Amino acid sequence: MKSIATLNLPQIFPHRIFVIFDLHLGGEHPPSHQTALRGFRICTQTALLATFIRRVTQEGGTLRPCELVINGDFVDFLAEKSDDNLQWQPFITEGERAAKQLSLMIERDRIVFDALKDLLAAGHRLTILLGNHDAELSLLPVRQVLERELETDGKRFRFIFDGEAYVVGSIIIEHGNRYDGWNVVDYDGLRRTRSAQSRGEDLAQERAFLPPAGSIMVATVMNQIKEQFPFVDLLKPENEATLPLLLTLAPQYREHLMKVMKLAIRAQRHSLNSNGQPRYAGDITARGWESTEVQLAHLLTAHVSDPEVSEFMELINRAAPPTLGGTEDEIASKGVVDYMSLFPIITTATSTPLASRLPALLTALFTLRDERSFDRSQEDEQYLEPARKLINRGFKVVVFGHTHLAKKVEIGESIYLNSGAWADLIRFPYDQLGQEREHALEWLSGFANHMERGEIKPYLLHMPTYARIELDSGGTVLHADIHDFAEGQPIV
Repeated sequence: MKSIATLNLPQIFPHRIFVIFDLHLGGEHPPSHQTALRGFRICTQTALLATFIRRVTQEGGTLRPCELVINGDFVDFLAEKSDDNLQWQPFITEGERAAKQLSLMIERDRIVFDALKDLLAAGHRLTILLGNHDAELSLLPVRQVLERELETDGKRFRFIFDGEAYVVGSIIIEHGNRYDGWNVVDYDGLRRTRSAQSRGEDLAQERAFLPPAGSIMVATVMNQIKEQFPFVDLLKPENEATLPLLLTLAPQYREHLMKVMKLAIRAQRHSLNSNGQPRYAGDITARGWESTEVQLAHLLTAHVSDPEVSEFMELINRAAPPTLGGTEDEIASKGVVDYMSLFPIITTATSTPLASRLPALLTALFTLRDERSFDRSQEDEQYLEPARKLINRGFKVVVFGHTHLAKKVEIGESIYLNSGAWADLIRFPYDQLGQEREHALEWLSGFANHMERGEIKPYLLHMPTYARIELDSGGTVLHADIHDFAEGQPIV
């Protein structure tokens, strides 16, 4: 294995790099006369985001340019309904339609794009990487709209959309979805799609881009649920709190969970091999696997009775989408076993009142309890393991995003960072579960009713964070850390 020093040509290093992730610009805004509503957005802090970008422009430095890196999920096409049939799509294949959609997003959040344009005009660098919610940005007509709006001609602008990581000396920056089987992007299929479109060719369906399982899940399941329950893509942790709460409030969605579980088995096929690389070129579907139904049944029989397994599998097969090929989002990234404590909720009759379902919800929340999500010093092994492998290859700073949760973990003399997200969050208040069971149930009833009625504003968290990395003229890292942004406070 070559060291990273032998792979890089001499560079002119920026003296300061700011990294932000997961802006998720997109989704309809509420009507102007209904400012208390959210619309369909998960990022409502666009004015603050624009302020941060302008602060980078002003405080980044003048002797050498600073650099702003937007590390994936810059915009969110999955939050956009199709303009013709008012449905969500896991991927907009037609470049001109996707370009039109981007133009609408830019008009809604013009303040952010104007700030980015001014940053480039001031001589600073802007680097954008592709994520898993904005794969359409790689299509030529969409790139052209972005470049025109940012006035990138002759400016220090770079867009990485082919699966490469962004390497600056001993720093490696990537979105992180590569290490999440739900959201691995089929870059080979994306490239074939762009290649055919550039020549006006028709592309056979089996060679076209297949969206990640996570994108399929968001478009076909989660967005419909979000219309009724806006907390569904904001509450953290997803598996341990969102799913049991959703199934308690609306047992009719249990068949949607069956879709999630069916996709969970398929998503496991996209795990990495021992070298930290995808098992299949272009993220191609696995072959030779035991059937998903057999695997899932084996897992279930360790937890519930055979008749219950039969009923459960029948629900899965009835809910399974007919053509998924071999390929959701964070909502179910941990796998099948985590769902076993949800079984009492899943099998509860849909006609029972909410109060009768709360004891099962409390049990599930206790069983699945995980308070590490907002602990910045702890990261899931799903991301730490590939970070260690990258560090073993010579990188000193590894920067991921994707999870929406800020992290800083020292690994030997190196460091792993996740700069979090500018999207809104809800933190499940686990401290309330420490009360006596009667009082915990009383509190849980109030919380569940607030979530059911969409009264989420008192629970919303805005945690704008960024990574700042300082380098000397030779590219040696002098500083690498996660910082919270607040108006009125310096960013350097």
